[in-house]
Amino acid sequence: MATGALVLTALAACSSPSATQELDAQPERIAHGKEVYHFNSLEDMTATADLVVQAHVASVKPGRWIGPPGGADGERVREVTLQVDRVVLSRIGDVPANITLDEWGWDNKGNGYQFENVTWTKAGDQGYYFLTRTPEVANNFGLISSQGRLLVQGNGSAAKLNPSAGKDDEIHAALSALPPSTFEEHLRKTAADAKSGKIKPVEKSFREQ
Repeated sequence: MATGALVLTALAACSSPSATQELDAQPERIAHGKEVYHFNSLEDMTATADLVVQAHVASVKPGRWIGPPGGADGERVREVTLQVDRVVLSRIGDVPANITLDEWGWDNKGNGYQFENVTWTKAGDQGYYFLTRTPEVANNFGLISSQGRLLVQGNGSAAKLNPSAGKDDEIHAALSALPPSTFEEHLRKTAADAKSGKIKPVEKSFREQ
């Protein structure tokens, strides 16, 4: 099953967890799978996302099951509450003050894993999120791809961007080299071009990892 624009490969079959199942506090491994989108530029990612926000993380807790709860194919998301500081681009109309980001996750035995380079979010994180609607639940979103999160780390002149894109991706090198203030200016122009139609969304293209 998928949440947002990610489709995970199947995990090993396991027995059903008990009602008192413990969940790992940290991911044990990195999961790989297919992605609906793979972007080579900020422009493409911005134009394709349903929603782009600058936000900070208010809380993180265990979320809903994807697939049968405790079943062999069941997986559980981490429910990340984003407090929206600024809407950069919206194709969904009005945006609530708080939105929920589905993040991987736990398998059906409670073993933690992260998807690709998207490290586990923690309360207090802040940055930019390129999102797509989660069809199963209103007001829930997923990253448009594993490249769709840029955390801002540090303050003032020491601040830097930490993209979730893999280090071998073109977009990682381009974004990580920008100071946050320069990125913000570039993103504002890119969003305006996307709104006006100068930049078009890219076609879906499943990419085997």
